[in-house]
Amino acid sequence: MLTPTIIEYCRRCTPNERKSIVAFCCHLVFTDRSVLRREVEFAQAVAKEMGISSDDVVRMAHKARRRRLKIKKPKSSDARILMFHLALLASAVDRRIDVREREAIERLAKQLRISQEIVDERFEKLTSTRAADVDVKANQAGGSLDEAVESLSHDWVAEDFEAILYEHRDASQETDFGDIQFSRSEDGRIELSIDFQNVDVSADKVVSVVLKDTVICKWLIVRADLQHVIRGESHDSIPTLTAGDTIEVRLQGERWLVGTFV
Repeated sequence: MLTPTIIEYCRRCTPNERKSIVAFCCHLVFTDRSVLRREVEFAQAVAKEMGISSDDVVRMAHKARRRRLKIKKPKSSDARILMFHLALLASAVDRRIDVREREAIERLAKQLRISQEIVDERFEKLTSTRAADVDVKANQAGGSLDEAVESLSHDWVAEDFEAILYEHRDASQETDFGDIQFSRSEDGRIELSIDFQNVDVSADKVVSVVLKDTVICKWLIVRADLQHVIRGESHDSIPTLTAGDTIEVRLQGERWLVGTFV
């Protein structure tokens, strides 16, 4: 399913860049309302080549469906070119690239700092081969690629940390109960997204989140939905995070779940 070019570029990426590129694939797949089987298979193939676990892919896909997936721009030229190349493949499934698709790809190229020379060369190559060897499908109805690239600008982050949540008494950490993602966008917006899974908590219970000995949020559960988002314009509302910081979730004031940011 993956071409030799994609595989070669995958191998050049750092672990963090690999995670970002798989997140990008999930973003492309789940931004539109129609998800095709071959789209999912392609994203899974990229994740496998990148060494990203199935559990991580499922978590990314879950966030992408709810428009909560944050993506950090790759730093290296190889990783940025690969991300651009994957979007180009998605646009060429029907063996033609219309004006909206080309404009979307060129906007993405500018965001990724891909030179116009490379953009033109890739478009020319794609046109000459008619994308005959591309083994990936995408929904072309309604300019879905254009919409995906447009929405992507809101999901770029300058800083991103994630903590998987485990029951605080579970030393083996075999079962996770969700995750907390901290992100700071390129324009300085702060967001802490809390996504519980595999938990059974009745309504009218109070959940609080403690970071660096400070309760940064508290809310009352009123339905089965256990997702919560905290947003702030600066670090005044959410303490500055670094890799290795721990976070604690309390239920009715009692220690419940814990996680470490990576």
